[in-house]
Amino acid sequence: METDVRLHDFAQLNLRDAVEGKEVVSLSVALTDGEGISLLDESLDDNECKVRTEEQEKRPSQSSTDVHKGHDRSADDSSSRAESSEIWGWLCPCALDLPLFTCRKSQLVYLVGRSLSCDFIIRNPKVSAEHCTIAYLPEIDAVRIQDHSTNGTFVNGRLIGRGKFEVITSSPEISFGRPGDNRGDDIRFIFRHPSDSNDELLGGGLYQEYQQLEVLGKGAFGVVRKLHHRKTGQLAAVKIMVKTQFLDSRGSFGGGNAGKEIDIMMKLRHPNIVEFFNCYQDAGSFYIVMELVNGGDLLRRIHRQPGGHMEEAETKRVTRPVCQGLAYIHAQGITHRDLKPENILLTRDGIPKIADFGLAKMVDSQTFLKTACGTPAYLAPEVLDDLPAGYSPKVDSWSMAVIVYAMLTGHSNFHRRFQHRLYNSNSLIEFDVSEEVQNWLVAMLKSEARLRLSMEEALEHPWLINDNSNP
Repeated sequence: METDVRLHDFAQLNLRDAVEGKEVVSLSVALTDGEGISLLDESLDDNECKVRTEEQEKRPSQSSTDVHKGHDRSADDSSSRAESSEIWGWLCPCALDLPLFTCRKSQLVYLVGRSLSCDFIIRNPKVSAEHCTIAYLPEIDAVRIQDHSTNGTFVNGRLIGRGKFEVITSSPEISFGRPGDNRGDDIRFIFRHPSDSNDELLGGGLYQEYQQLEVLGKGAFGVVRKLHHRKTGQLAAVKIMVKTQFLDSRGSFGGGNAGKEIDIMMKLRHPNIVEFFNCYQDAGSFYIVMELVNGGDLLRRIHRQPGGHMEEAETKRVTRPVCQGLAYIHAQGITHRDLKPENILLTRDGIPKIADFGLAKMVDSQTFLKTACGTPAYLAPEVLDDLPAGYSPKVDSWSMAVIVYAMLTGHSNFHRRFQHRLYNSNSLIEFDVSEEVQNWLVAMLKSEARLRLSMEEALEHPWLINDNSNP
């Protein structure tokens, strides 16, 4: 069988090269545990902070797969107050990839710096080996910062000076190295005293319910960490997004991607979509708590298969439930817009779940999507063409077909922008796939969106209805 389909992009991208060359590392992978962590850990740069704290040294061994829902927060109030009584302060991060530092009364002086001998370790060239000490003065219930650095320690933008110290009260901003205009490039923290640690000031209540564990990954819109519920021991993931990156010109929460993602996730309940549990906010950040999916992502699954690609039967086992999840979100008036293997997570039982709705958009029958966004390798032609009429949820149909092709071959057809190339279905012959899947791909990869299958139609195609490949 030979069928020509007008395509926008055509280039062979080997997914193994993409992993090894670090071309694709996304926030969605950050929601994974187990198989998915190593890819992200290998890609962490020298700006990633390493913390040696009692929280890390005493990490629990529980391995529950989801978070307790419907929990009465008041039940934890007494334990939270008891824990807070043993703490004299927190250094709360102002940037995406900085940790929360906890200062406990069992230790009155903490050394901050780049050296591994420091109590709080920040691996960044702006930070000196021994940058400063932060000490608690119990007799006056105050905190003293002494500067030992070359680049300077700044309190509310004012240099302390090497060998000098400053006693701080209230909630000052502390910068390790001279603060600049771009806050994302600075090492900044807000110091919080326990008396300041109400919900609005510190994690919006997140830290009262959860212990924050290791970084799972980073992406354009935030950093993701593993969470441990303080009472139940169950695990979740939290996506932390600094507010200043998302608020609109009026300072509106709903105008930014963080607000959009929360609004979207709150609407969705489907077995093939990563589940939203709760959200918090404090003065500087949004915190989206969601299901921890612990089997890795689809990109890594493809990469680890013999020959670097998946058999048709396994491809169908992944494709059908993902299409069901997409049909569900389309029925809710939502288009994902950034589908790719890294955004499809797998449980340890192999159940796929769609993740990362940072680029998703609500639509209705009177509107079309007009913002060009997403990952180029998986974008539909109408997105790259930037058509004035915009585009429809069928952009997800195109992306899903490219993902299926990648599962079957280990390659993506559409990596760079080459106009007017032809797709020959004979390219799949060497992979011993059925005529049905070839026909499905042709129907999903129509350059004209009006001719392309919708997700509901894709599910009615013989390839996904028939059991000839034993999905």
